[in-house]
Amino acid sequence: MSIKKISIRIIEEPIIGYGVTLPVYDDFHLPFPPTTVVFQDNAQGKEKTTPYILSERWRNYIQQINPPDSYQWMMNLGNMVINPPQPGDGTILCQSIMSGANYFAYNAKTTTHVRVVCFDHMSDPSNLISTIDRHWDNPVRFWKASAANINGQVINVGQGYDAYWPLMGHTPVWIHRDFVKLFPEGRNYHFANGAKEIWDGSQKLRGYENGQVVLPDPTWQINFTTFVPAQEAYP
Repeated sequence: MSIKKISIRIIEEPIIGYGVTLPVYDDFHLPFPPTTVVFQDNAQGKEKTTPYILSERWRNYIQQINPPDSYQWMMNLGNMVINPPQPGDGTILCQSIMSGANYFAYNAKTTTHVRVVCFDHMSDPSNLISTIDRHWDNPVRFWKASAANINGQVINVGQGYDAYWPLMGHTPVWIHRDFVKLFPEGRNYHFANGAKEIWDGSQKLRGYENGQVVLPDPTWQINFTTFVPAQEAYP
């Protein structure tokens, strides 16, 4: 079983693999929990992508897949995605980013970068179904926001919100390999229960039980503990 292909204009070619964004590092090379990981316009460097325009259609869809408080928090200037300078004409500019410890699919790779499967910002989400096309069922296309507190613990954003955003870009987006861990290729990956589980066909590779990560398959030991799973499906 593989992630289904959505019948709207999206930036993708056949998926060749999956990965997870990792905690990033500060100027002193000390690890700290994930806040945001930035994408690049091409397979070079680690600079931010060109900002993209958030259409009214996508804004409405994002509202559908978020609880009201989460949506309001994500839409506030400077909180997460809406952080570039705004033109002041009502247009909303967003940065192509995602929080750490989120899954993604990729469709091309170089020695330094992988190209992330994402929605074209000019695509029309009218064919999407908010109770299916969401983080809970498709975490490689919709990521969950997280932050770090003063003690270095990974927490939900805002007042503990489960907040979500589509993987989206102005151009096909790339991410530097320094900020990801790629899963071994050639497996039949699928994801379940709001990104809590990873499966290879009928074999569970990763689970989340009683607040702890479990890795039942000794041949697949990709672990990352900085992760705040969604409490329940929404909507």
